[in-house]
Amino acid sequence: CYSHRMIESIRGKIYDFLRKSEKYTDTDMLYLVKGGGWLSISQGLTTITGFLLLILFTNLLPKETYGTYRYILSFVSILSIFSLKGVSTSIIQAISRGYEGDISTAFKTKLKYGLLVTLAGFLIGGYYYLNDNVELAISFWILGVLSPLMNAMYLYRAILNGLKLFKTTAIYEVISQIISLIVLGVTVYLTDNIVVIITLYFSNYVLMRGFFFWYTFERIKFNEKKDSSTITYGKHLSLLKAIEGIAGQIDKVLVFHYLGAAPLALYALAVTPVNQIRSFVNNIRPLALPKFSISNISELKKTLPKKIFKFELILLPIVVIYIFVAPFIFKYVFPDYIEAVMFSQVLAIMIIFVPRTLLTVALTAQKRTKELYIIKIVTPIFRIAILFVFVINFGIWGVVWGTLITEIFKYILYFGLFISIKPLPGETN
Repeated sequence: CYSHRMIESIRGKIYDFLRKSEKYTDTDMLYLVKGGGWLSISQGLTTITGFLLLILFTNLLPKETYGTYRYILSFVSILSIFSLKGVSTSIIQAISRGYEGDISTAFKTKLKYGLLVTLAGFLIGGYYYLNDNVELAISFWILGVLSPLMNAMYLYRAILNGLKLFKTTAIYEVISQIISLIVLGVTVYLTDNIVVIITLYFSNYVLMRGFFFWYTFERIKFNEKKDSSTITYGKHLSLLKAIEGIAGQIDKVLVFHYLGAAPLALYALAVTPVNQIRSFVNNIRPLALPKFSISNISELKKTLPKKIFKFELILLPIVVIYIFVAPFIFKYVFPDYIEAVMFSQVLAIMIIFVPRTLLTVALTAQKRTKELYIIKIVTPIFRIAILFVFVINFGIWGVVWGTLITEIFKYILYFGLFISIKPLPGETN
């Protein structure tokens, strides 16, 4: 029929446009739009639900409660280093090359090492209990029990990304975010008790991720091919992520301890919109890893820097727009946090540096362990040191400027290491 022919004609023109644009972008645009489209939809809806939840938290909870909530969640990322986060990355890399037999072992390994999270959670909780902070003590005990399960079952996302089932990943993520919005939104509307909020936060994610993990195995039959290096490489990556995981949350820990819960709430709100935008842009990572895993390092060295530069040019107007609209967002949506505007505007500069992460994706895909160790050890130590000094001396502004200086340092280091690497024996130049 006519309508069908018209749709096919439009699809054909879009296809031709994407293919012709590849000579300017040096990128497989059809793959990017097909996979990235679903991930972008997912991240877009995640951003919306996260924004709505942020409105509820900041308008219904006291600053001290919101700041304490963000402090506890910062330890979710810090302690998850014991759950071998790098195994998820190695599973994506293995599955993209046709090795699916290590999935079960990866899950069991993550659960086993997750017991260290439980131990750490109980030790931290015990510290706060001895210091008469029962709410924080119970919250960390809950974290210790439920966080390992939450992290292990999130392996389903790595499996789906490795199989390039980005549409399925997107659907699962959207469902998770909508349910989380409802559960946590109702919770903070009814109570400001931090223990109740933390309990429902973890319980909600454990149940959802558990269901998606089970359903992934129910509907997909995996082959038995194994790569003996998958788990070992995952452990290497996890070790690399250990210091990075601490450094990524050290800003919130330092602000909480040296400035208090209310200033942390202020800083957390300032950085959250920026991180949401960065997460949206970072959707390119799961798309890039399978592609980079089957690419030649010499070819990546020729093409990747140009792609990153073009990506940065695209992001520049986004930064400018955010800086302009931020005062209006805070004035009408977060009126109690209006003083956070300037912090957020300066932090928006970080968005420009997001494409840099493609360099670490390339190094990960190519198993360049030496360069990854340098990146994952040097940059976190630099960030921890500079933030420690800056927070004590300059307060919240110290966190802001220290974070930007760290981003510039990482940018220079990443490019320097990537450009200097040489092909391994057997690789063509």
